[in-house]
Order: sequence, then structure tokens, then C-alpha cells
Amino acid sequence: MRVNTKPTIEEGIDMSAILSPSEDLVGRIEHSIAEEFPSHPFEATFGQAQLLRLLRGFAGMSEAFPYVMARAYSSHVLDAIAGHQPLGAEAAITAAVGSFLCWDEMGGHSLSLREGNEGLPKIIETHRRTHSSLLLADLHRLSGETIKPEYSPATLKYLAALEAGLGSPDPVMRCAHMVAFEFHAERIISALWKAVGAVFDVDPDDLLYFHIHVGGDDPAEKYHMEMTARMIDKLVPQHQLVRFNDMVRQAYALNVEWSAAVASTQGERWMDGQCHCGALRFRALIHDNATAYRCNCSICKVNGFIHLRVPEPEFQLLKGDDEITEYRFNTMTARHMFCRVCGVKPFYRPRSNPTEFTVNMNCLTGDLDASIQVRDFDGVHWEASIGLHADLTDPK
Repeated sequence: MRVNTKPTIEEGIDMSAILSPSEDLVGRIEHSIAEEFPSHPFEATFGQAQLLRLLRGFAGMSEAFPYVMARAYSSHVLDAIAGHQPLGAEAAITAAVGSFLCWDEMGGHSLSLREGNEGLPKIIETHRRTHSSLLLADLHRLSGETIKPEYSPATLKYLAALEAGLGSPDPVMRCAHMVAFEFHAERIISALWKAVGAVFDVDPDDLLYFHIHVGGDDPAEKYHMEMTARMIDKLVPQHQLVRFNDMVRQAYALNVEWSAAVASTQGERWMDGQCHCGALRFRALIHDNATAYRCNCSICKVNGFIHLRVPEPEFQLLKGDDEITEYRFNTMTARHMFCRVCGVKPFYRPRSNPTEFTVNMNCLTGDLDASIQVRDFDGVHWEASIGLHADLTDPK
């Protein structure tokens, strides 16, 4: 699939035409975006396992978005206040739209529509009212499992860039990122809604998250798109239209690039792990169809260590750097790392690749993919055995 993530300025959206009062503003923006980005990674064909992994990544973004938005629209306001600068209409408009999107994502809008002012105290029931909780409930219905949102490095990088755009001190850039995000959100939610209907034996309109956003007779996303599109007339001066045009394309491309990164990792997923007491916590990128090894050497046998090779960029120590105690023996090459509190070895630097990590499959939390095979490795005769397993020594 070809995804255009580097549009050129010369081939940009004609925003002056978009702003023509005789035109359907939302329709024109949709048409222009579709011309520049004719395909999208979420519009591919997925199997059930692939789609569920993709939805885990999407759930991470969904869960984080209202917090990112709240921080973004408040940051430039607080900066202006600290600098004794007048806030102006631009700050108020951005805050109004940003506040509504946060309120809506936290479930406040639908609650007030359904129950009026009397229902407002129920907003604290976040476990069943936020849009991310609705999405996770839908995923539980589809999979029969409790699904956790996934925050991959690509998602974390994307959220940081999104916050920078939405919280820019430049009102034109803020508007461009809001417009791009909402138009992109409608596209990816619609694509996922369609994919769920094609892959699972369920009516997508029965899934509450998707029904609220893009299903039913009056889906909410079209109003979000119109809301952000109307900001253009208020925040973008005529002489800034060409610049705004380029910003919209770049902001939309940012969203597409994140989507491509999430969709491209459907044969892998980030998994958390820890020692017994939790003093050491880590995250590793685990690939489908990977091979794990059960070693019978003197140390692995007593530790119950099942080896999964993880290259350096695919390993993150989340907690406990100061709780690690290290042990070496024999050739002194392998660095065996134990929790000094509970004594468990959740990962180490192996002799076969001392610049990489090997994690203990038994220390990973969550269910591993069934395609991972566990094979035996004769560590008692390490020198003779290592040459028979190129996957343990070849650079990754």
C-alpha cells in the first residue's frame, strides 16, 4: 500500500477556495485531503489477531488524547498569562474547542445530553463513561479478553508531537493541527469500524464506541469536523492561507505516519515484564513467530530462565536501575542481572550477543502469541551448540 506522507507545497490544498462561503466547508476539506492522501494504513485488510493488535495501539492514543489536549490548550494560555500578554479571541476559541473535545472524550457530553444537569455528578464514573473505556469494553466483547491500551515508542513520539502542535503559541498552527486531527480521526475510526464489521461476527453499530463516533443516524464526528473547520475563519487571516495550507498537510501527515507505524507492527507488540516483587520493570518488543530457548546450563537450569532475544532498541528498563545486582562467571562475558530485593533474573546481557538483551519469557505479563516456539538449547555444551543456532548470534 502506498501512503503519501510527504506532500509538497506546490500540490497543496487551495484553502482560499475552501473558505468560499458558497461551498460546503467540511466537504471541501475532506475532498482535498482525500486527493493528497488517497490511501491510509488503517484501510488495509486485517485478520482478527492483527486487528486486535492494531486496536490496542489505537486504544492507547484514545486514552491519552484528552489529557494531551487539555495540557496543550492550557499551556499556551498559561504562557501568555506568565508573560503578561493579552489572551485574545484566539486563545478563547482554541480553549473552547479543546475543552469541549476533552469533555466529550471523558463522557460528559453524552451524559449531559442523556440525563441533563441531574446526571452531571455521575461524570466521576470514568471507568464506564470515558470514550476510551467504551472502546476497551467493545474490544472485550470482540475478543473475550481484557485488552490493555498499548503505548509503543511510535505512539509516545506521536503524542509528544501532537501536543506541541495543538499547544503551539501560533494560533494558525493550533488551528491546523486541530483541523487535521479531527478529520483524520473520522477517517481512522470509520476504517476501524468497517474492519471490525468485516472480521468479527458482530454488527459494528452495536459497539458503543463506534456507534457514538461514526455509526447511527447522527454520528458525532461530523460535528467535530465542522467545529474545527469553522475555526479557520476565526483564526486564519487571508494572508496566512498558504502557510495554513502547508501546516494542515504537515499535521495530517503526522497522523498518517503514526498510523503507518502502528499498522506496520502488527507482527509484533510491546509487552511489559517484571521481577517477582516488581522492583524491576521492563518493556520489550516481542515478535510473532519468535523462537525462545530453554537452556540446561548450570545457571539457567536453576533459574527457570526461558530466553527471548531482544535487540537494544527494542528493550526499555522502566524501573529499578538502582535495584539491579550483577553476576558474572566462567568467561565473564554474560552479565546476569538480578533483582536485589527478590532475587529474580528477568533479563540479562547474553554471552552470544553481549550488546543486546535476553528477557525471561516467564517474567512477561500478558499472553504471548501462540506462534512463539520454545526450543531446547544445550547450554552444558555451549561452544558446540551455539554454532547450530544462527538466530542467537546473527545481528538484528
